[in-house]
Amino acid sequence: MKSSLRRVLAESYVAPIAIAILMARAVAGTFEGLALPIGYGAFNAIVFVLDLVKEREMPSTPRLGVADLVIVLKNMESLEVAAACAIAAWLLARLVYGSGPIRCLRAAWSEIRGGLYAASLEKSAGR
Repeated sequence: MKSSLRRVLAESYVAPIAIAILMARAVAGTFEGLALPIGYGAFNAIVFVLDLVKEREMPSTPRLGVADLVIVLKNMESLEVAAACAIAAWLLARLVYGSGPIRCLRAAWSEIRGGLYAASLEKSAGR
């Protein structure tokens, strides 16, 4: 009996686990990629406001320098990996379940919980 890859992945727990790992990596990569540039921007905004208060006139706006470019380019790799993981999770979910990753993870989680609950009942009954 021949089974398609789609059917095998849908019947096993491999696809939901892979989708969950890919989605977690996408979220972590997004936070990792955006944390330093946002923090650097907030720091520059605080310094600008402090200069404004200290000098009591409008300070000159800082120009973007090499350091700014290095910070953005250094974190670009994390954002690229996050985007690739999110796209891979979406494609895998569409291929296996025909829906988005969040919707298929909700359905798979209820099936996994139900299967684990039934298995624990059988184990406790001594079957």
